[in-house]
Amino acid sequence: MVLVSFFSFGKALAQSDTPLSESTALYARVVRTAHSPDHARNDRIIISVTAPHGGESEEDLYSGDVRTGFHLAGSIKDASFKEGLCCGTLYELPQKVGALEAGTLLWAGSIGGTSKTVAMHIGIYSSTDGAASWHYLSDCAVARGPRASAGGLWEPEFTIASDGALVCFYSDETQPHHSQLLNQVRSYDGVHWSAPEHTVAVVDPAARPGMPVVTRLKPNLYFMTYEVCGTAGCSAFSRTSTDGWNWGDAADAGRKIVSQTGQYFEHAPTNTKIVLSDGKTELVAVGQMLIEADGSISKQNGQVLFLNDTADGSGPWRTMKAPVAVPEAYDNYCPNYSSPLLPLQHGQQILEVASRYADKVCRMYYGTGAMPAR
Repeated sequence: MVLVSFFSFGKALAQSDTPLSESTALYARVVRTAHSPDHARNDRIIISVTAPHGGESEEDLYSGDVRTGFHLAGSIKDASFKEGLCCGTLYELPQKVGALEAGTLLWAGSIGGTSKTVAMHIGIYSSTDGAASWHYLSDCAVARGPRASAGGLWEPEFTIASDGALVCFYSDETQPHHSQLLNQVRSYDGVHWSAPEHTVAVVDPAARPGMPVVTRLKPNLYFMTYEVCGTAGCSAFSRTSTDGWNWGDAADAGRKIVSQTGQYFEHAPTNTKIVLSDGKTELVAVGQMLIEADGSISKQNGQVLFLNDTADGSGPWRTMKAPVAVPEAYDNYCPNYSSPLLPLQHGQQILEVASRYADKVCRMYYGTGAMPAR
């Protein structure tokens, strides 16, 4: 394994990163369409962002590519969003689920976070026309019990389990004896959902696992990243599954993501896989802040991605330059917060979408970088 050499990082942003829009944009997610029976809708990059407008939020969907730029393709608007909208996910169905055809776009978000009386829920919306129009589908989770309006359901994430079920993961802070845990539910039609089961529920009640992101590496291997706050400084962790539903002992915090030099990420990790030109797979991960082995903030903070060429992410991680640099990243809802990644050019490049403050506005930027040789 070759350790990628590091370049010099100055204060100037040398990347060809480009603003997605000039308005406030939070919590991006990105997909490249590949499964629509209408082939004209495939090979498009779609980016979702939460956008506050006039005191009420909506979810805006942009479509395009990095060469010609992105245009607003559609928006998800719902009266319930006035009770708070947060931390959504975007997913393209790779296969049929119930009446939902392959290529259907799903978006889900946390709704009700600013209400003191209405219980939060994870609402799911679907689109069959490339993100132009959206329709409410179902709730995969609704907060219940005595803490329903005091705690939240956050950060949904989708995958398809090996048995064809649509799985919805989310962070849950409404459960007794846990400050927060990760739950999972599944559905065979996208409408009716199973009872929740724990994915990560650390025994220490102060632990706060959250922000799951799942990548299917191959038919019998899934990879999840998440943060563990409260007891682990919001460090990034990972775990694997052979079927997308069974993730091992939920009480186990998982494997901390650490580089060869002891660096690690804190807050809001995401991941993706890159299939290289030789057919080998590379795991890529990023977090909001980069921390050195001694616990100090790294001089390379907000400017690197982690790479791993072991099949399940169990081996050492090395670094590469991030396509969008956010050296001022800190524990805040904007700078470099939950930055999504997407492979491009048959694994030769990677796209990053990341947020940072500019003129006191949280804006979203996108940029690409070449994958280094191993």
